[in-house]
Amino acid sequence: MSMATLKENLDRGTHHDAVAAQQAAMGELAKKVAGAADRKSLHQTANIKRDRDGDLITDLRYLAAYAESEGVGPTDAQLTAHENYWLKKLGVKPWEFQREEKVKAYARDRWAMDAIMVDSGINIKGPLGRPGVPSMVQKAYETTTTQVIFPFFYSAAIQAGILATQIIDRLIMEDIPVNSHTADHVSMRDGVGDRSSTLRGEGSRANEIVITANNEPIKLKKFMSKALASYESLRLQRVPVFEMGLMRVGKQLMIDITDLGVETLIAGDGNTDNGAAGTVAASASKNYADVLALEFLFTMGYDMEDGLLLADKAVIKQLLNMAEFKDPLAGGRYAMHGEMPTPVGHPLVRWDYTGKATSYATTKLVHLKPNLAMVKYTEGGLLVETDKIIDGQWDVSVASIWTNFGIWDRNAAKVSTGW
Repeated sequence: MSMATLKENLDRGTHHDAVAAQQAAMGELAKKVAGAADRKSLHQTANIKRDRDGDLITDLRYLAAYAESEGVGPTDAQLTAHENYWLKKLGVKPWEFQREEKVKAYARDRWAMDAIMVDSGINIKGPLGRPGVPSMVQKAYETTTTQVIFPFFYSAAIQAGILATQIIDRLIMEDIPVNSHTADHVSMRDGVGDRSSTLRGEGSRANEIVITANNEPIKLKKFMSKALASYESLRLQRVPVFEMGLMRVGKQLMIDITDLGVETLIAGDGNTDNGAAGTVAASASKNYADVLALEFLFTMGYDMEDGLLLADKAVIKQLLNMAEFKDPLAGGRYAMHGEMPTPVGHPLVRWDYTGKATSYATTKLVHLKPNLAMVKYTEGGLLVETDKIIDGQWDVSVASIWTNFGIWDRNAAKVSTGW
């Protein structure tokens, strides 16, 4: 039953018939899912499907399209409720436009999986869950339909963890899909002289403005994570609790990817014109003047109204102890409300050194224009595969993704050192 059909039914006052039709369609879909050749076949098919452009699609998107082809899809109200639930659960802020778009797409793709599980008698958290105690994970293994769907559940939980740890979307211009492990990266290399205009007399030729770019490869890197769950942990846990455990796998995967992004932002992407970012040394006293020095390190043409500051906890502590940000008369955002200050009008984003982004090891304050500084490339999206290790009685889930970053405009990020 499509959304258009549902609207027509509501207009005609036949809502009960529409609901019955949706339930009937869901029943037929559940039969087809349960009739899969084995538990893995549907998920294996989903992992190799591509869209019209040849890009791999996520397994959840494949399942959503499969359900839609069988006449099962959310109503407008169901979809809105699903989107709002995940936006709140994953803590998406109003200014996180890219992450909001990704989370809404995730909610749309996930609806079919949740609907099939609930229709099969599995009680889960969220808009589709029934009131009462959530189901045990063991029940999902004992139900024919959900045995087939459960690999999608693994993937959905890990994807949710990735989306929950998404400061990277605030640091990049765009997340671009590619069909190779080497991205053909184009970065801007024009200088002020290339785009300067000059005064001319009547009838004289215009000054030529030349915009140049540099074309170099970015080799993608493979990130991989394996989660092992004992049979006992599966049997004894409730579904939402087990999902939180899988989300931690996704969160750690995204932490590692973000470290690579931060390293690239500071040290460059390895190509000739995209080396380390320009720097300014902070003074020994670490005062407000050091913040201003970083702000004015940018040249004309780089208005920083939409700029962003990235720092680890040690730098943020020093900022919070500056009178300009601590004094209640100066706003007292953190002292009174627990809100991060916005030094010279820019959002302050925390990212701590984890030992992997080595150029971030000596404490730094990074200033950037996210809409110019860096591009992220991803091949194929997240791949999640599941299996059993019989002799150890483990359920194993392996998640992997190919990705890397390229500097687009090297002058759009600057670093203050010595903090």
